[in-house]
Amino acid sequence: MPLLERRVPVERRCRQSWSDLEGVGAVRRCAECETPVTNLSLLTEAAARAFLETARGQCIAYRFTPDGTIVFADALARRRPGWAAAGAALLVAACAPGVDAPTKPAAEAKVDPRVVAQIVEREEREACRQRLGAERREEYRAEMRAEAARADLDCDVVRQLLALGYYVGEPPEGCSEPPDR
Repeated sequence: MPLLERRVPVERRCRQSWSDLEGVGAVRRCAECETPVTNLSLLTEAAARAFLETARGQCIAYRFTPDGTIVFADALARRRPGWAAAGAALLVAACAPGVDAPTKPAAEAKVDPRVVAQIVEREEREACRQRLGAERREEYRAEMRAEAARADLDCDVVRQLLALGYYVGEPPEGCSEPPDR
């Protein structure tokens, strides 16, 4: 059974992103609160479950899919490109005439696919947050419109709602729209 985000108890959300933490690997240190943070997504599922069983009150970070399933290192390993992709990359590199060899040492030139996955995940999550934020704003505005239609509003409230961009239906008699509209 997959481990879902909603089943991992989180007392409070941290403002720090994983990339802002000090260190490398699955455990980093938060400079703000001086606490070690373990990234469950960089552990295998078995190791992450074992950690959660014994580490109450510890700070954690993790990636999750849109349905809330936490992503673990063994799932990331399954998604890495296979030998065919590596062979294609070598073939392209060998066929590129006039390209200089990289000047960085090989250790610096390597890109950890988990880091790339974290960056992509963060961008996807932000896009999702923005989309949901817009949907929630529209939902809130619709509720406010319905509330305004039901209530017997005085002129000041109608003017304030109109100034904020809300549609309140037909204003009560004697109320006019604000001058800037």
